[in-house]
Amino acid sequence: MRLALAVFALVSLTQASIDVIVQSSPSSLVSARTFPIGLESTTIEIVPRGERLYDAAFAWTSQYGYVALHAHNVILDGINEAGLSAALLDWGTSIPVPAGADGRPVITALVPFVLSNFGSLDDVQAGLAHVRLRPMAQHAWRLTVHDSKGHSLILNATNHVLDAPRVVQAVDDAKTTQSLRQHDATRLVR
Repeated sequence: MRLALAVFALVSLTQASIDVIVQSSPSSLVSARTFPIGLESTTIEIVPRGERLYDAAFAWTSQYGYVALHAHNVILDGINEAGLSAALLDWGTSIPVPAGADGRPVITALVPFVLSNFGSLDDVQAGLAHVRLRPMAQHAWRLTVHDSKGHSLILNATNHVLDAPRVVQAVDDAKTTQSLRQHDATRLVR
């Protein structure tokens, strides 16, 4: 436990968003994250199951209710009634915005889309094959998703899904992929 607290204290000093999971007992996980941006105007948003949600030219009805943190006009973090949590982590760098269209709707509201539609990581991976992800223009981002069984996955802006049972995010992709199984997911993120 001391090691986990030391890791959390160290990553709290970085300027990038960090997501950490600590197993506090065999049946209990704690997920924590850092926010490198000021969150003075953060609000809590509660969305019930069955709510109609909109994202640019795409709309859907929430299959799961959720509670989320809303700051700077973006939902950054939340958990749904199935125990699925999602956090959008900004790395403070820029990437090119993917061009072209392939007929799938483009989703920019990643956290609300994941929390309102999916109850497990299998659902997330299957469902994201039907949409294109394009959050926050040219920011480099990671979307971490954790389910109630303690499984995790990481979606990133460079077309990869990292399947991660226990993860401490690293700023460098090479460091992250050394200990995680990497999947080619170009069909998921364009």
